[in-house]
Amino acid sequence: MPGGNDTDEIRDDSERLMRSLGITEDDLAFNERGEFSPGQLERLHVDYRNWTWGIIAIVVGACLLMILAIIDGIQRQDLILNRMSIILLILVLPVLYFLDAIGRQKALAADIAAGVVHTIKGQVRHPVIQPRGTYSVVINEERFRVRQVTFRAFRDGRLFGKVYVLYYLPQSRYVIGGKRLDATS
Repeated sequence: MPGGNDTDEIRDDSERLMRSLGITEDDLAFNERGEFSPGQLERLHVDYRNWTWGIIAIVVGACLLMILAIIDGIQRQDLILNRMSIILLILVLPVLYFLDAIGRQKALAADIAAGVVHTIKGQVRHPVIQPRGTYSVVINEERFRVRQVTFRAFRDGRLFGKVYVLYYLPQSRYVIGGKRLDATS
């Protein structure tokens, strides 16, 4: 049967994408209605808590680095001006990451509060590694955030360049669901 292989491939690709996203057919049913499922909501709350802990870790880590720099300066009897410039250099990356994390956390909080899932259909053109260890895929010239495992599923080539429907959160642009479509969809 000529169409059987295409159907099997579409099903296999959809299952691979769903596994990478940690979702089920039931989750997709909610997404198709423009909502997230209870399981997806719980995962989003976990992501939100992880961002909170990440922000706390940044603040604590930056404070520890500053304290160590001050102690080292006292031991070496460096001028306070030298130490201040080192402290400022130490703080640049954590502050940038902190600001980015706060923005992402606010966007995710807005998405959770809104409870709305948006849909986009199109060909996934290329996955993109962004600065700060985040991962994205591009569909219809729009960029969407994905987890590393989903990024790898696209990057490894089997899912790349095919037509998908992706379900995403509008503020954070975070993909929470998706499935492969046939080329005529």
